[in-house]
Amino acid sequence: MRSSLKSNRFLGALTVLLVLFILYVLLLKPASGHRYIVPEGYAGWVVVVFGQQGSPPLERQHGDCVYPIDSAGWLRTSSPMEPGSIKLYYRAADGSVKPAPAGAALIHGGGTHGGSRSEAGGEQVGLPAVVDFYVGTEEQYEQRTGESPRAEAWRRP
Repeated sequence: MRSSLKSNRFLGALTVLLVLFILYVLLLKPASGHRYIVPEGYAGWVVVVFGQQGSPPLERQHGDCVYPIDSAGWLRTSSPMEPGSIKLYYRAADGSVKPAPAGAALIHGGGTHGGSRSEAGGEQVGLPAVVDFYVGTEEQYEQRTGESPRAEAWRRP
């Protein structure tokens, strides 16, 4: 009887752990990637500003965070920045979405930024987390290397 009770407790504990693991995988697992959707034919800087009150959270599709980038290359979201790989997609005028051509080197100069800066009186001002990268050919990127608009992300409302 005693071994039967131990066996039942073990199975019960194992069941609870399995249920918790399944819930984690289905509900809490971080995004596996980041699906940036830019307008078809877009070439230029993409800037995403995270943690912005009043902005919509990112949606998830198949475990990926989805970033609907506007025609100027910007997105503000209330979501926090998460790690993961970038996947580039294009949105056609009819609203359909397709992946960027496989093997094409279309993402350049990527970076993540944030933290704080010191104001004139020594006051520390927090800066939102920002991701920026260039979408286009390497030649286009080389022509616009020094133009990253990330500083504007900290000024722009």
